[in-house]
Amino acid sequence: MALEELRIACGVSRDGSRASNLLKAARRHGLTAKGMQMDVAALAEVRPPAILFWEFNHYVVLEGIGRRLGPLGPRGARINDPAHGRRFVPLDEFDAAFTGVVLVLEPGPDFRRGGRRPGVLRAMPARLRGMSGTMLAVVLASLLLVVAGATVPALSRTYVDLFLIGGQTSGLDVLFTAMATTLAVTATLTAVQQANLLRGRVISATLGSARFLRHLLRLPVSFYSQRNAADLVQRLQSNDTVADVLARDLAAAGVDAVVVLLYALLLWSYDPGLTVLGVLVALLNVVAMRIVLGLRATGTQKLRADSARLTNTSYSGLTLIESMKATGGEDGFFRRWAGQHATTLDTQQRLGVPSAWLAVVAPTLAALNSALILTVGGLRAVEGHLTVGLLVAFQALVTSFTAPITRLNGVAGRLQDFAADVARLKDVENFPVDPVYARREPAPSTRRLTGLVELDRVTFGYSPLDPPLLRDFSLTVGPGQRVALVGGSGSGKSTVSRLLAGLYSPWEGTIRVDGTPLGEIPRGALAASVSFVDQDVFLFAGTVRDNVALWDPSIPDDAVIEALRDAAVYDDVVARRPGGIHSRVEQDGRNFSGGQRQRLELARALVRRPSVLVLDEVTSALDAATEQTIIDNLRRRGCACVVIAHRLSTVRDSDEILVLHRGTVVERGRHERLSAAGGAYAALVRER
Repeated sequence: MALEELRIACGVSRDGSRASNLLKAARRHGLTAKGMQMDVAALAEVRPPAILFWEFNHYVVLEGIGRRLGPLGPRGARINDPAHGRRFVPLDEFDAAFTGVVLVLEPGPDFRRGGRRPGVLRAMPARLRGMSGTMLAVVLASLLLVVAGATVPALSRTYVDLFLIGGQTSGLDVLFTAMATTLAVTATLTAVQQANLLRGRVISATLGSARFLRHLLRLPVSFYSQRNAADLVQRLQSNDTVADVLARDLAAAGVDAVVVLLYALLLWSYDPGLTVLGVLVALLNVVAMRIVLGLRATGTQKLRADSARLTNTSYSGLTLIESMKATGGEDGFFRRWAGQHATTLDTQQRLGVPSAWLAVVAPTLAALNSALILTVGGLRAVEGHLTVGLLVAFQALVTSFTAPITRLNGVAGRLQDFAADVARLKDVENFPVDPVYARREPAPSTRRLTGLVELDRVTFGYSPLDPPLLRDFSLTVGPGQRVALVGGSGSGKSTVSRLLAGLYSPWEGTIRVDGTPLGEIPRGALAASVSFVDQDVFLFAGTVRDNVALWDPSIPDDAVIEALRDAAVYDDVVARRPGGIHSRVEQDGRNFSGGQRQRLELARALVRRPSVLVLDEVTSALDAATEQTIIDNLRRRGCACVVIAHRLSTVRDSDEILVLHRGTVVERGRHERLSAAGGAYAALVRER
């Protein structure tokens, strides 16, 4: 089962998942699942694997309880911990971290095996797309280099046996010419090989990053609720690393594997006995490589996760630097960052130890191989079983035979890192795109939506395993009307705004604009007619025009200025800056005040003249006069407007006010009637 499907089935979010959700998901897939409370002594009777609640903050998988390093070793448990990987925990440490909650899952009568184990090889066709010609040139050049590499020892054998020992003088110029030609051909083929490897890397990095980012931008909002931005940026950047390994190491590893076989056959044709000796020593290299890969297996994925957490911590701290300094939190942040940095370095060091060991073993075995061949071959030459020239040629071929094996040892660790990176990329690429992108768009139309919005008995929640956050909600807003949603935190106001914006689809009920269900409206028409602004302001480094128009050259400057004026930020702010709408905006709008940033965000929503405007706390940082100016400008535009606000002065003149409590409408009407009714709205007025 794909990991992304399992996340959805278990209702995973940034806050993780509850034990009850894990049990529900297991039962839906034919497993008998039960949760139990027990101590460590009783846990020894549970047949692993089992899921344990660990340190009151996450889950681990119990793989077994027993002794480490034989019957005399310490007693403990083998667990698979997402925070640390697979590890052995001594019994006293296990008892301190184990909370007593155990989830036992076993195949039931309805359980059916299915799917297939994910692998790196299945991801290769897509990664190699556009590189077939380049990789073919690399393979051909590499194979021809094998021929050239075998020619030099053969010429050396001829020189030693015929000219150096045999005393022959004629034809020496031909031999030297052949050697020079071989060296020239080797240099040319190497240049062709390296040039195509570089070209393949550029092609793979360009196409891979473009495909990944395009897919990433087309994913639904629910995908982003399970991951942080810093981690996704790190995954995007890993496309370059994958391309580098794919073009350089993976192609070279495939060629080296073929080269080893060809050289082994060539060595066999020279002397079978010495070949067996050389191959046996080379196999020790392979054994060492397998041991190292086994030691690195769990650490590679953990290093990627640790690096992502460290990047996210660094990004979050520097983004909130003003708040941190205002609250004196620098030392606390540094301690947190230093702890995560130390964890990442510790993982790197643990991975580096077996790799360093292999880096010592590989050349040592290669030198041992050469020494044994020289010793045994010398004895056989003395006994007359082979010539000195053949021994010299064989020695050169053994060096060529062991060189790709040594390279494979070095590449093996990078290929393991490559597999971890590809798995993280596939985690994103396998996630299904938002259905709105899967629909076939009709030909562009100049018709715009008029702005009649209807929510008919809508029920919705963020996790299908949890109770809905919004129940049986209905609302109608016509062109030029202004409807306000008020209520306490967690009442469902922002959820309604995201449903109206098309970011989520309701579980039950229908959302219609101009009588057409939201899911059937072409995405282009919906984006041009419905604008959503929430309280999280995002401004990027660029010009005011870039931030308002989002790099769209089809939007004229007059439309940008009009949007800025209606957002009450042009005359007093933008027009007074050098360059006007072409003036500079720093990252996150640091050269603007909080209220100015909110108004720039509002102007971005107004620039396309939407028919429906959804505003979630967008005037919270404004004074009353500026707020009233914006409200008047929006009414003049004549668009349907849904406003969410905690400050009730913002919603007093709304055509209708809806009071929400725990996802249901408890009151609705105009300000005067609701205030006089003495209900939930009147209580909010008194509180604020």
